[in-house]
Amino acid sequence: MLYDGGCSGIRTVSRDWRRQSTVRTLPGHSWKNLVKRIISILNLGLQCIGFMRQEMDKELEEIMSKCNNMNDIRKAAEKASKLKNELKESLNPTITLLNDLFKRLQLKDKNFETFKAASEFDMNVLWDLILRIDSTLMKEDKN
Repeated sequence: MLYDGGCSGIRTVSRDWRRQSTVRTLPGHSWKNLVKRIISILNLGLQCIGFMRQEMDKELEEIMSKCNNMNDIRKAAEKASKLKNELKESLNPTITLLNDLFKRLQLKDKNFETFKAASEFDMNVLWDLILRIDSTLMKEDKN
């Protein structure tokens, strides 16, 4: 079997066989890599979901339209007190849909599990415990 090396993946047979079977796997035996297998399964679940959320009121949508990344959204939420809660509410249906999709996916006949994100209270409790261990750390340090 000859392979032209191009992006189209064309293969030609140079022998006169009556039957031929080919199997396409990920390059470099990455099908053996558990992490890559898990990511490919999760990608199957994500195929039917685009970036979506319910609309918020016009004022908050205008604020969101000026945000380009999560840092911008966090800064905007500090200024507009309603933004944080409204954004959570607008994302809830999408998060629920993703959780339902992921729970149906399986690896080795075992369903994936999803968990709720930690609340702000839980994060503060965790930080308090961390600061008991190393008081030189600051909550503002993200690195």
